[in-house]
Amino acid sequence: MLKNLIKITISLWILFALLGCVRQSINMSEDSNLKPEEASILVTDSKNVSIEFINGKKIRTFQQLWNSKWNAEVLLKPDEYEVEVKYWNGPTFKRHINSRYLFKVKTFPGKTYQIKHKELEKSAKLWIEDTNISNRVGKVLASENEPITEIDDILDHSIYYKFVPPKNEDWIIAYRNKSQMALAKNGEKEDETYALSIILFELPKIDSKESFLNYVKTGREKDTDSKRFDMIKDEIAPYANFEDFCVFYHSVAIDKKAKKRSKRKDPMILEMSGYVLRHPQNKNLGINFDYSNRYYKGDKDSKLSDKASELFKQLKFY
Repeated sequence: MLKNLIKITISLWILFALLGCVRQSINMSEDSNLKPEEASILVTDSKNVSIEFINGKKIRTFQQLWNSKWNAEVLLKPDEYEVEVKYWNGPTFKRHINSRYLFKVKTFPGKTYQIKHKELEKSAKLWIEDTNISNRVGKVLASENEPITEIDDILDHSIYYKFVPPKNEDWIIAYRNKSQMALAKNGEKEDETYALSIILFELPKIDSKESFLNYVKTGREKDTDSKRFDMIKDEIAPYANFEDFCVFYHSVAIDKKAKKRSKRKDPMILEMSGYVLRHPQNKNLGINFDYSNRYYKGDKDSKLSDKASELFKQLKFY
């Protein structure tokens, strides 16, 4: 009986191994008789890259249930799609990477589109390539844990603005979607971090610079968590070098609940320089541009406001 059990176990593992080698083909078209030359094919370049959703519809196969690392081929009726993709390199202790992307891509008959990847130290770069002409296609609408690489001259995922991100400084796009974006990086000193955020919000009707200043001041006071932060300094003033309503702020606070990489118990300091403005082309839309540094006492970045000013100049509006 033991021999039979061993034979069955070995046979099952061979079956699973064979399944792992066979690319799963899924027809997402309503036309079950869609021929390959009539279809668009979407495929991943690695089992670490999985297609999660297409136009909000979850993709499932037996292989995906058996093994979360999934390499599959999807047949689509030529059209425009929103494709959600995940990169996961497994539960490794040294470099656990989990990145997600939402692409918008238009497909054509008889063409194959491959989702390709490049793994970096802390994140993964994903893109879609038309294999017939080896050109990148589509656009990133949203992402989590996305690296900034040499091809990212402009981040234009929003219909309201575009932004030239900082290069060659280990910045990561923590997340981005149509209404907000956050970049982050570790500093050179212990537990030090930098962050840059751009947040869009609905703005009430405001008819003067003074009213706008008071609106921003009141909103910042409401949004400050007094249990977590002890405010040391909070300055806000009109910013003249802008074509519409805009204010500049600079604040310093003790952060009693900062997330740290070390086991140090002492609190950290959060310093922020930023701008709140009314969108020049859309008077019902406000934008908060914030650049911040979290550090221990004595490790202050004296050029924080200058850096914020230079980065703010890279924000352009639609």
